Amino acid sequence: HLCDRRQRQMCIRDRNTLFIPSRMLRCRHGKRFFVSALPKNRFRGCHLEKKIEHMDGWEFEEYCASILRKNGFSHVEVTQGSGDFGIDVIAEKAGVRYGIQCKKYSGTVGWHAVEEAKAGAEYWECQRAVVLTNSNFSRQALEGAAKIGVELWDGQRLAWLQK
Repeated sequence: HLCDRRQRQMCIRDRNTLFIPSRMLRCRHGKRFFVSALPKNRFRGCHLEKKIEHMDGWEFEEYCASILRKNGFSHVEVTQGSGDFGIDVIAEKAGVRYGIQCKKYSGTVGWHAVEEAKAGAEYWECQRAVVLTNSNFSRQALEGAAKIGVELWDGQRLAWLQK
């Protein structure tokens, strides 16, 4: 389709541009096309997916903790593997305590992760509950998180934090 083709050609021609697939719109013909083009130099590693795909769950939690430290979070702590009540990383920023559930998925993250993060944040006495993933969230997770006050940080946000 013409609209889609032009966007792809722009991406191929301009090697300094990174397209983020989660930002798509539909043209007047009903076809999807990318609308988010960000300069590559805003990211330290544009090969985020390649790095993460070789990590296990524990390594991904440590990786997320290191990214949070680089982004001004303090008192960053990776919780124990079992019995963590759904929170993998606890961190503070600007006096706010975050309880973060890290999910390394190849598919979409569902509602169950949102529930775990909310319950775990209450157990660890955190003001904010977050689910952080390298992937995307299901519609149920998005709707449920909005209702119960859980923040969802997807793969695009993870890439942004990596800057």
